[in-house]
Amino acid sequence: VGIDLVAMNVNDLVCVGAEPISLLDYVAVEALDEAMLTELGAGLAEGAAQAGCAIAGGELAQIGAMLRGARPGKAFDLAAVALGTVALDQVNLGAAVQPGDVVVGWASSGIHSNGLSLARKALLAEDGSGWDQPLPGGGGETIGDALLEPTRIYVKPALELLRDEGVEVSALAHITGGGYGNMNRIAAACGYELPNLPEPPAIFRAIEEATKAPRSELYPAFNMGVGFTVTVRPGGEDAALAVAERYGFPAWVLGEAVESAERVITLPSVGLRIDP
Repeated sequence: VGIDLVAMNVNDLVCVGAEPISLLDYVAVEALDEAMLTELGAGLAEGAAQAGCAIAGGELAQIGAMLRGARPGKAFDLAAVALGTVALDQVNLGAAVQPGDVVVGWASSGIHSNGLSLARKALLAEDGSGWDQPLPGGGGETIGDALLEPTRIYVKPALELLRDEGVEVSALAHITGGGYGNMNRIAAACGYELPNLPEPPAIFRAIEEATKAPRSELYPAFNMGVGFTVTVRPGGEDAALAVAERYGFPAWVLGEAVESAERVITLPSVGLRIDP
């Protein structure tokens, strides 16, 4: 969970080309629990290491009168803010995107930090039991382990790609709540057509089977296997694929940018059109 908190900050930050340098955290607990706080702290430290930033400070508050969890004394609330640096003439707002630019998707590690309420409702019993059962279609992991798989942090591969003088990165997007709809926050009058989506991992297929929801409803709610996208000039896709391989996760060419003043995104394989 500590890694997730760092990831949600720094993955957004790098989308404008900024290098995270510092993070401040806020931890509120129902009751002081040394073991729980140790685990949270270890996760925060690991997330910061993966992002290459420092945790410069934070706050710990015990507010039992305000927090209640499923288990007495175990409720906690986490928040953070991350700071980064980028030269003013290097801020990437997606203004340079052109029709024909290639979109490469970088694999997520799982559900990440969005859609967990729906996932719990789909996969667990009403009383919360079932978390220790095998994930349907998985590789032996439990449902609980699959839901708690830490969010992948994309900072280092993204910065490496941005610093590659042979590649022009025209946009970056963190695929979180809203799915691929996060890609239409670019400044350019372009949309995207993404016909080459990878098969969703087991956690999403299990949610699909449990809810019987069509994929056209799941893609706006979950990352469905792609946690980050980079848009590059034609020819830059090889470098975007290669940096993912160096960092140990899959990547795919998903499609391309198209002319669209409304910044519409289409996913033909699931019959989905995403408007801003």
